[in-house]
Amino acid sequence: MSISKNDVRSKTQARRGLRRVEAAIHVGVSPTKFDEMVKDGRIPRPKRIDAIALWDQRQLDLAFEALPDDDSRAENPWDLFQGWVAAFSKEPRGSLYAIDRRT
Repeated sequence: MSISKNDVRSKTQARRGLRRVEAAIHVGVSPTKFDEMVKDGRIPRPKRIDAIALWDQRQLDLAFEALPDDDSRAENPWDLFQGWVAAFSKEPRGSLYAIDRRT
């Protein structure tokens, strides 16, 4: 089986313009979610070459960087653990392990 030069070139050369499914993969979402993001403006609209819609990789990268970070106020389990350690590292008064410092 022989592979044409065009096949090799299309699979190995970096491309700046990505088709819809490739652009969705580049961003890390499904094509359906990608369409939603284009519609609501989080991802830029494509450039057109005749009837072909192509998304610019650089524009996708900029749009991705502009997305908000996860700012959920969910507790970090590590913070909870550190609080637990701090709370229990002090000896409670009246415990069997308390040291009587009266001398």
